[in-house]
Amino acid sequence: ASVRIGYDNLASYWENHTKGYKYGMASVASWENGLPIAGEEITGGKDTEMSGDSKLDWQYRAFNFQMNVDWQRQFGVHSLYSMLLYTYKYDNAKGINNTFYRQNAGWYTHYGFKNRYFADFTLMASASNLLAPDHRWNVSPTVGLAWLISNEKFMQSQNVVDFLKLRASFGMLNTDNIPGNG
Repeated sequence: ASVRIGYDNLASYWENHTKGYKYGMASVASWENGLPIAGEEITGGKDTEMSGDSKLDWQYRAFNFQMNVDWQRQFGVHSLYSMLLYTYKYDNAKGINNTFYRQNAGWYTHYGFKNRYFADFTLMASASNLLAPDHRWNVSPTVGLAWLISNEKFMQSQNVVDFLKLRASFGMLNTDNIPGNG
């Protein structure tokens, strides 16, 4: 069994602080025999109070949670592995319509016979707030069958192929991958 939790909070935050100052300098107004004899003061600007502003440019927050329970056994020439899984994902970005929730609950089982013949069964229920309210939850069943031909006795006497597997699978998959801008 395992549990995983993750939280991300990313942002771009700007601050600007400004203060004005009076400034000045002395400048030579006239010269005599290469030496300055008269000067003047040149000034500009003015003293002001400190002012400032700030802005949240963008922000992204995400929360992830996953837990699963695994079970595995070997019974002679039979091997069995099974897992129950639950995941939850929350994404939130600054702006309108940028909050997404996703949940998955599933069961996966793998059966092996003599390390040659295999069957996989998966049943996943998925939900998303991107889908219409009456269609938020969908079920995705899948089945896979495999034959590990390279583990057969008739393949042991050759040196050309060291791994050969024939696999077929069938299932129904659901997605909420809807383009955001139409």
